[in-house]
Amino acid sequence: MAEKQILKEPTGVLIYLTTCKIFGKVYLDIQERLTDYINDTHRSFLPVTDARIESISPTEDWRYEVPFLNVNKNYIVTIIPSSEQDPVAEKITHPIR
Repeated sequence: MAEKQILKEPTGVLIYLTTCKIFGKVYLDIQERLTDYINDTHRSFLPVTDARIESISPTEDWRYEVPFLNVNKNYIVTIIPSSEQDPVAEKITHPIR
């Protein structure tokens, strides 16, 4: 029996949690929207690759880079399809409330 391959495409994201922001990539099925993936109740975690995590607190200055990170979707404040080259993403310093 032939193996079934699922094609996925990388999508850059900017994720805000309450204390930090995460730049990275998520892999969505071809034609799948980020909104659909986030709203899927069968998935509790969002796998993020090439993740850069930074503090958003004005009193803290820390940064981590990891090849893989599982983010609990319950803690996501805001998620924006983006990329590190996106000038809008770089200007955002606090979650939209």
